Amino acid sequence: MKAIIGLFLTLSIIVSQSSADKQFEDIAQLPTYFGGFLEHYALRQELQKRRGAKFVLKDYHDEELSFGSPPVQYVRALMLDELIPAIK
Repeated sequence: MKAIIGLFLTLSIIVSQSSADKQFEDIAQLPTYFGGFLEHYALRQELQKRRGAKFVLKDYHDEELSFGSPPVQYVRALMLDELIPAIK
């Protein structure tokens, strides 16, 4: 399992193998990476569905990164022209 997650970290989010190995020192950190991945992936799927043939992956990445690094729920609201959720 460690090897699979390490491979995911090194290939998907481009971290060094030593950085991926360090994530196992704090097991609570791993679900946050996976949770973030799932949120970003769901956003991408939603935009692909809405934009259809007009969807361009590079444009999606450029737009998503243009907002900086707020939580995905805020990026989602901005990209889908929705109201930004209130802070709970």
